[in-house]
Amino acid sequence: DCSLGFKVDLSESQTFIPDLAFIFSSSFPTGTNGLSQSETQWTSKLCMGWTLADSWSLGSNVNFEVSKFTLLSIAIS
Repeated sequence: DCSLGFKVDLSESQTFIPDLAFIFSSSFPTGTNGLSQSETQWTSKLCMGWTLADSWSLGSNVNFEVSKFTLLSIAIS
């Protein structure tokens, strides 16, 4: 399947304010029948990142996907 998307930087990290970015993408069913998705899938992500020290950082995102099922997920790494 073919995917197309874009990323927008919303803010840069300050003392307690994280780096913020928004990612919006879509996956189109362009592959072989039986291996491809049957419909377009829309995904949006709010990404956050904090620099904790010189070699340490914390990242998180909130994902929202619309396809056959609507999915909301949160990840921290």
